[in-house]
Amino acid sequence: PGLVLEHIRDEGAATRDYLVDFDVLNEPMTNHDLMDLFGQEIMVDWFKTAREVMPHVGLYLNDFSNQDATTDKAHVEYFEKIARYLLDHGAPVTGLGLQAHIGGQPNAPVNVLATLDRYWNEFKLPMRITEFDVRTTDEQLQADYTRDFYILAFSHPAIIGIQAWGFWEKNHWIPVAAMYRNDWSEKPNAEAYKSLVLHQWRT
Repeated sequence: PGLVLEHIRDEGAATRDYLVDFDVLNEPMTNHDLMDLFGQEIMVDWFKTAREVMPHVGLYLNDFSNQDATTDKAHVEYFEKIARYLLDHGAPVTGLGLQAHIGGQPNAPVNVLATLDRYWNEFKLPMRITEFDVRTTDEQLQADYTRDFYILAFSHPAIIGIQAWGFWEKNHWIPVAAMYRNDWSEKPNAEAYKSLVLHQWRT
């Protein structure tokens, strides 16, 4: 456990002047070896240590497959369980992170909104979409869902940001999900993104 705290102190001291938010705990449902060895309470220590070294940075609990309770009920319930444990034990959690890697059969926007409401009603914490992309070869579907997802996210008062998880095909973990092709030509999802973020919503 001491090595983790030392790592948090090192990373925090090096980056705190450049960060708005910091994912203290990422993907605990699938990465829990340390909790199994030393107990759940070490998660609280991580948040408290992060707060000591980064007094003005947002501290997040983050996970994947937690944006829709109808498609991954177990992940959503586990995410809630960990968030409740942290808060009940004094961890200075200031936000919730939702990865949203969307496949070829996208989550219905109304279901995502219902899950956002569920988290907001339970925890009253700001939320970020920390990783967003749409993995499909159907470029029109990809563009339409990018548009719909950004609209649904920013319609919710708890959402404070969306991070696109890459944008260029040649340097993307899922190349087909990129917004720009290898030659930097725009795909329809890039056009949908720009229409909202750089035009309709810019005042």
